[in-house]
Amino acid sequence: MGKNLPKTGERAKRNFAMADLRAMEPTQDNQSTISGHPAVVGQMTNIGGWFNEIIEPGAFARTDFTDVLLSVNHDLDKIPLARSRNNNVNSTLQLQVDNIGLAVRANLDIENNNDAKSLYSSIKRGDMDGMSFIFYVSQERWEGLETDMPTRHIEAIEKVVEVSVVSFPAYDGTDIASTRDKETLDSAKIVLDNARSQGLESSNKSNKRSGMDCNNCFCANCTRCCSSCSNSNCNSQTDMQKMDNRQCRNKESQNLELERLRTQTLLKL
Repeated sequence: MGKNLPKTGERAKRNFAMADLRAMEPTQDNQSTISGHPAVVGQMTNIGGWFNEIIEPGAFARTDFTDVLLSVNHDLDKIPLARSRNNNVNSTLQLQVDNIGLAVRANLDIENNNDAKSLYSSIKRGDMDGMSFIFYVSQERWEGLETDMPTRHIEAIEKVVEVSVVSFPAYDGTDIASTRDKETLDSAKIVLDNARSQGLESSNKSNKRSGMDCNNCFCANCTRCCSSCSNSNCNSQTDMQKMDNRQCRNKESQNLELERLRTQTLLKL
């Protein structure tokens, strides 16, 4: 396909337009706080017309939140506006998994950081109303890969590395805009191609195992194939299988010897 297709575990980015992104009034100790949801569970999101995607409830159960940044429009070259280290109470960014998804709350230093001041003002005015996050998937499940619009179920998110307030979130909270995030959509196409490729490969392996003789021995069961077999679908993993492998090789040698004797007999005749 001309591309190095990613596997489960590679970085992904998703945008959500949730109405709950807000800038709260400064507290008595002059802290300026914003809060919102960069990730939503249980919602079907159409990824640029390539496939539908659902982050399943429970996907964040074992997620690594040890070091998460808050940025604007995923600009990781700039100084983070808040940061969570091990999600402790002293971090300027707090994360919590609730029934909606991943909730964040950040204390911004609007007195000493002009970017933080601009962000706080933009959220308060309603100029920025979307959030996004960068994450790694460790477990997924696909449905309908043979159809024009399959569905990807994200069952486990391994790590969240960044959350971001974004200028251009999804159209309505469930769709990623096809013209707004080329990187995300290109990645989505690759993810789908990879899933279909892996699905086809698994199907082919299953079909081969169901009724194919081994290449280098005369055993009909591929799980008992000798270790020198060139068939990539043949595996020997247990001690019992290794014993069977020796039996396979002995049987192969016996058949080769019989064939050699037959040939010698024919030549003599």
